[in-house]
Amino acid sequence: MRGSTVRSDTLEGAGVTGTGPGTELAVVVQATDSLISSTEPSVVFDDLVQRSAPLVCDAARVMVYGPGATLHASTWPQDAAEQQPEAESVVTEVKVPASGDHDGYHAIVSLRFGFPDHSHPFIARLLVDRAIANVEQARLAEIAARHKSEADNLAIALSTNRDIGVAVGIVMTNHALNRDEAFALLSRASQSTNRKLHEIALEVVRVG
Repeated sequence: MRGSTVRSDTLEGAGVTGTGPGTELAVVVQATDSLISSTEPSVVFDDLVQRSAPLVCDAARVMVYGPGATLHASTWPQDAAEQQPEAESVVTEVKVPASGDHDGYHAIVSLRFGFPDHSHPFIARLLVDRAIANVEQARLAEIAARHKSEADNLAIALSTNRDIGVAVGIVMTNHALNRDEAFALLSRASQSTNRKLHEIALEVVRVG
């Protein structure tokens, strides 16, 4: 899953119009739009470092802290930790609070550019903001899917209960039974035939 497209005029407004090799406007757009979506921050930020950052900078690393101070670290290239002094890097730190069933997280992203330019902090922030948005997008999609499933299950349950209720009424009328007796009769028929109670109810409703 991908995030929404970055508008070119947004980047141009920040002066990202051709700042040098690797940070042309089209490349920055490609880097942000290529980020994957996932409910797991470590997955998205790892993708930022390994696939998006190489398009716009010389080296990158990220540290993502989750619940209980669990840590996920990712570096590109592999020897970037030795080659990337903090003073030469654009560092972006974010703390995202927990929301609903999803845990909060703390991410520190460090990008090193090969030449100085005023647009680099904006590019770094843009990538980090897109990563945050993609995590949130995936989490909201998961919540929406779960709610839809719950709503579908409720609709099925209501329909099933309605059919059983109609069948109980038919049995009460046909056999002069009260509600409990009619329901018990349907239940015994379900058990003796090894069929679901709803199936028995539908047959009673159909036959009358």
